[in-house]
Amino acid sequence: MPRRKTSARENTGPRKRARTFKVDESILDAPRFDFEPIIDADRDLAKHVLTINGQRTIDFTSREATLLLTQGILKHHFKINLSLPKGHLVPTIPNRVQYLTWAANLLPPTLRSQRITVLDIGTGPSCIYPILGTRLFPSWKFIATDIDDEAIRSARENCNNNNLNNITVLKTVSNDQLFSEEIRNEKPLLTVCNPPFFSQLYSHDDPAGTHSQLLTDGGEYAFLRKMAQESLLQESVLWFTSLIGCKDDVPNIVSFLRSSRINALRVKTAMLCPGGRTVRWAVAWSFGEEASEVTLMEDGQSKWRQQITIVPGRKYANQLGEEDIGGVVSSCFREMEWSVLDSLSSCSTRCFRAPPQSGFECCEIEAFVERRHGHGDFVVLLKAQQRGQMNAVEFKELCLTLREKISILLNS
Repeated sequence: MPRRKTSARENTGPRKRARTFKVDESILDAPRFDFEPIIDADRDLAKHVLTINGQRTIDFTSREATLLLTQGILKHHFKINLSLPKGHLVPTIPNRVQYLTWAANLLPPTLRSQRITVLDIGTGPSCIYPILGTRLFPSWKFIATDIDDEAIRSARENCNNNNLNNITVLKTVSNDQLFSEEIRNEKPLLTVCNPPFFSQLYSHDDPAGTHSQLLTDGGEYAFLRKMAQESLLQESVLWFTSLIGCKDDVPNIVSFLRSSRINALRVKTAMLCPGGRTVRWAVAWSFGEEASEVTLMEDGQSKWRQQITIVPGRKYANQLGEEDIGGVVSSCFREMEWSVLDSLSSCSTRCFRAPPQSGFECCEIEAFVERRHGHGDFVVLLKAQQRGQMNAVEFKELCLTLREKISILLNS
């Protein structure tokens, strides 16, 4: 079933500036690529080397120098030969690797090594994310799309020249439809995207890429709103992700994803800053997996405290509240013939007493339910208020039984 859309100078849509907005994580670490063997192997690159404060670097404002460095890193570290048409953006490698790794880590560990399909929206002539992805995650298959004919031609050439048979490059008609039927048939599990950031360029701007790479109606905010709206119908995708170029757009797109128009179950953000250079932000959203995930772990404070984490499945996408989860917990305790102590219970906290002649007489357990803000999942904290004749091992076994019953009830 279907699931419940600039410029740094000019953006469309709501502009409620959230100065206190903080991303979920700041990722400063990125792969460090050794300059020396790359410089030694390329005399043309050596001509652009500068020494600043005893450190060797290049002039990153020079397209030629940046392209030579990118080609050198790809050839030396990834065994990739890259060519680019004139006038197109030159991809820098550390932040691309950083973004891909962050997106991959959103997936459950068991999926990262499996043969999954990943969609790159707006791949560009370098086809950089699929090319790097095939080296970082060899079992993955990529679908790369773009609206620009020259970008499509160049992307296919780069794939063919490097014998990358697990990348399929597809032409899309326009940004009005990012997920075609052909793409949906491939059943991608993850998407990556580096959208056009701007809605217009100014006369004094020195564009580093083509208009299709830099410009889109309404800027990146409008582009991502469109992508979010289309994501409602993409049932195979577990995580949608995108880079964001303008910091002010981050809280706005997050608000839109959490609004009733999209109702994303989980939304995550990150600040990517490889090597202290250009800062980019990233956003990811998910409507959850098909099945609800229920896990048990020790609270850490005491052996008489256990914690059940509940990640609702897609059919519940943002439809459950703390009271609903509390009702599920109560139903499971009643099934075990425990009674609810109404006098000690509230909306988020419930207290249960063991049945007579169960071996746990006089045992009382408190269950506190809390929704984790921004994650879409719930935590049920179980605490033995009155232990009676129950020991710590029996308490954990009871919590395991409760976890199993909650999982069965949510997934039935």
